[in-house]
Amino acid sequence: MVRKNHITSTQEEVLQRAIDFLNCGEKPPGVTAKEHAKFKRETIKALGIKKCAVCGKWNYSGQFLNDKKPICCKCLKEDKCRCLECGEYEDVKDMLVDVERGKTLCRKCQEKIVEYNCDNGIKRVCIKCKKEYPLTEKYFSWNIRSNGYLRGVCRTCRGVQHREYNRKMSALNKVVDSI
Repeated sequence: MVRKNHITSTQEEVLQRAIDFLNCGEKPPGVTAKEHAKFKRETIKALGIKKCAVCGKWNYSGQFLNDKKPICCKCLKEDKCRCLECGEYEDVKDMLVDVERGKTLCRKCQEKIVEYNCDNGIKRVCIKCKKEYPLTEKYFSWNIRSNGYLRGVCRTCRGVQHREYNRKMSALNKVVDSI
């Protein structure tokens, strides 16, 4: 009895040739671009091949762990993530998420953006006080706990929040002590 997901060695070879064909990206001579695109679509659909979101290579779906955002096992083992600005692969720990752009960037690219913003006088509006400040690390700090993006709250408002918390805690301690 043959299992449903079992792949024989000849099927494996055919599948690997199809994946190699998709990864090379070149169309064979004598084939129009339209025919080539149609063949690619049909091959992808028939074989259940998906493109890895990190490395961009085609693989068959048996090598993916997550169907929503397909990342191949090789990329998951290496724990790498791709910078959407420069295209280099970095460790996931070194990547930053730029909230305004919705991109995952490496620290070098994020620092270049901050430097560019500083040089050209680009500003960001604080979420709390609605004032404009230069988009630099001086005013908007890195939020390391949330994968490290520049926060949308200025340093003045962050300080005010901290002072308000301390004031409330000291008032609460006085009430507790009086009881």
